[in-house]
Amino acid sequence: MAAQVKFSDLQLSTISGQLGLNLVSFDGEQFSVGMPASADNGDDFSQDEDLVVAKTLEPAVVGEMKVVHKGRVLVARRSDEVQEE
Repeated sequence: MAAQVKFSDLQLSTISGQLGLNLVSFDGEQFSVGMPASADNGDDFSQDEDLVVAKTLEPAVVGEMKVVHKGRVLVARRSDEVQEE
């Protein structure tokens, strides 16, 4: 199963590269409103909290410096993320 996932990831990277598209993952980055991703659990937090991306569910698809498809992420409070490590 792991070999199939690795092969599929390689194929996806190759094909997207040939099309001039990049897949952008946000794991560990500070979450901000301008990020080309929406937070599936964003309603669980207030807007003034310091949030980081705990996991990228779907990467953003970017081509020629334009967002083709926004990503989806799960966010966590920075303080919660540090305690889990």
